[in-house]
Formats: sequence, structure tokens, C-alpha cells
Amino acid sequence: MKINNAAIYVSKPAVEELLKINWPVKCAWQIALLAGELSRSLNAIEDFKNRLVRKYGVVKDGQLSISPKIKNDKDAEEDNPNWLEFVAKMNELLNESVEIDFEIIELPQQANGLDLQIKPEVLLALLDFVTVADTKESS
Repeated sequence: MKINNAAIYVSKPAVEELLKINWPVKCAWQIALLAGELSRSLNAIEDFKNRLVRKYGVVKDGQLSISPKIKNDKDAEEDNPNWLEFVAKMNELLNESVEIDFEIIELPQQANGLDLQIKPEVLLALLDFVTVADTKESS
């Protein structure tokens, strides 16, 4: 399935949340497979982002970083001339699509007779990857 890098990038903390929950075996297996598939793309995205930071970033207190504002010699903040180009390159990267081998995961509402609870922001970040079962039966 084709997924854009932005969906993959924002999914990382949400997938990490899913990995902490005790799911029924089939669902847990599907989540583990998805995490593995996304990991490869996330590593490539992070590598590219790090190269952009090295290219457009500024060293401050021994740390290389990129931000919209930088301090000048007089310790006053001014616009970072590299910021807009960095953002443009990151947007270009995040808008690219990649082929990911996974099936949409149907998350159960219950497991072992207990209602499963997931924060809305977790589900929002996973819209391209999961659905929620209509019934409360565990799978």
C-alpha cells in the first residue's frame, strides 16, 4: 500500500503506544509486523532529516540544531536564513509516498473481557493503518 512519509513519521509515537498494550495474539502479531515495516521507512526519514540538519543547522553550545530563530553575536534573536529552505526540503520529503507491505489492522474493543482504551491522538496518528472493530468481542 502506498503511504506518504508524513503519515509514517507521525505514526511512530502512536505505534509505540500500541506496542505497550496486551492485545489478542492475532492483533499483537499484526502490530509487530506493522512496527517492523514502518521502522525501515522511519530510519530512512530520520537519516534524511539528519542530513538536512547538518546542511542547514547551526551549532550552538556544541549542539547542531535547526530552528526558525537564531541568536546573533549580540545575543539577540533574528530569523534563521536557512529555516525556510530546511522546511521546504522536509515538506518535500514528507510528501513523498512509499510502498509499505501491511494489512489494515482491526483493533478489538475488548480483550480478555476488558474494554481496551486508547487515546484519541494515538488513533488519529494511525488512521492509515488501523480500524476499530464494531463489536466488543476480542479477536
